[in-house]
Amino acid sequence: MYLKLGTLTLAVLVSFIPGNMANAVVPGSLLNSDSIWWNPSARTAMTVQISVASDKAEMAEIERNSYRIVRKAGKHSYDLDTMVWGDDVFNTALNYIGTPYSYSGVGPEYFDCSGFTRFVLAKHGIHLEHSASDQLYSGETIPESKARLGDLVWMPGHVGFWAGDGLILDSQKPGTRVDIRKIWNSRYKIIRLDG
Repeated sequence: MYLKLGTLTLAVLVSFIPGNMANAVVPGSLLNSDSIWWNPSARTAMTVQISVASDKAEMAEIERNSYRIVRKAGKHSYDLDTMVWGDDVFNTALNYIGTPYSYSGVGPEYFDCSGFTRFVLAKHGIHLEHSASDQLYSGETIPESKARLGDLVWMPGHVGFWAGDGLILDSQKPGTRVDIRKIWNSRYKIIRLDG
């Protein structure tokens, strides 16, 4: 998509959503004209939602919300609107769904797996190392039958939060975003932190 802002034309990455709708995030400092036009390569008519952000944090928040819209329109199997929100840690973690993965990311704009768990838990007064292997030893291993939302799920080289019924809320790998997905490794452990 192209945005013409006064004499400035920008190429903007747009998320295409089923139902002919698209989202774009534009820094507020660049919007200095009401002359905005778009030229998508698709020939079908589309609705374009342009969100104006005044700073980097606001832009990250708009991006996360756009991802939620895309996710919902795509009929993702784990619908956030019907999920039971329980533990305070888990509720905090849910707010970051849609945040992009970045190696060594510590948030809030980008996360890697242990950066995500570390960031969320720090908001609740629990301080962990920025390392999945170190986080394995940060609490007590418990049986899955006793797992609660917000417990850590550890597997070789990865960590996230228990999301119930064999699901993990995590920042998985490059090219993905924080989300809820099925646990894909049978060698996982549930870690209960004392706080």
